[in-house]
Amino acid sequence: MADRGGEDPVEALRGMLTEALDALALDPPAEKHHRAVVTGLLRGAPTREAAAERLGLPLSTFRRHLSRGLERVRSSLWAMEPAPRAAPASAAGHEPRA
Repeated sequence: MADRGGEDPVEALRGMLTEALDALALDPPAEKHHRAVVTGLLRGAPTREAAAERLGLPLSTFRRHLSRGLERVRSSLWAMEPAPRAAPASAAGHEPRA
């Protein structure tokens, strides 16, 4: 997970998720995907059918919006992740040569 200044990892992840969801909400073409993610996963709809009904969507449309929304959130989270640092030779199981 990205280093967020020594912040608690749970709070760091919560902040990253909020940032990713906010970005999704601010993109007009993706607003429907944001609504599906929030309604289906964060606002306590007991089933996907119930979430689709709350949004006035057929189940198949809701599932498509949810899938695309989750993909966008995943992509945003990966974009926040820094590139891995190369492990020192000794940490990789290699001892330096004398």
